[in-house]
Amino acid sequence: MFLYEQMKDEGMLLGAKIKELRERKDWTQGQLALYSRLGRGYLSQLETERIKNPSADTFIKLAKALDVDENELYEAAGLKKPGKPPEAVKQFQIWLLGKAPTPEELEVLRELGETIFKRRSGRT
Repeated sequence: MFLYEQMKDEGMLLGAKIKELRERKDWTQGQLALYSRLGRGYLSQLETERIKNPSADTFIKLAKALDVDENELYEAAGLKKPGKPPEAVKQFQIWLLGKAPTPEELEVLRELGETIFKRRSGRT
């Protein structure tokens, strides 16, 4: 599971995005509830912004049902994936597969180590 961080520019609200995507498919809230396995009342609360912090599972279920990338929903909610950790993990995996790291890869690994240390020690 990826960690997400608050974006400075909120952009579109999540509820409006869900409604837009649902209506684009010409679905009712009941149909989206059926396809996403979320309650119709819960979806109504999401669309009217009464639920402020839906779970990652909710984003995943909605993205699958609406056939969109979950990042589209995260961005509508004012959230985004941090850029460096996923790239750092990729570089670390390459290194673990036996390829000697380049100086740039070593820098990415150093940053990853610092990030992990900060989070574990509560200095986020």
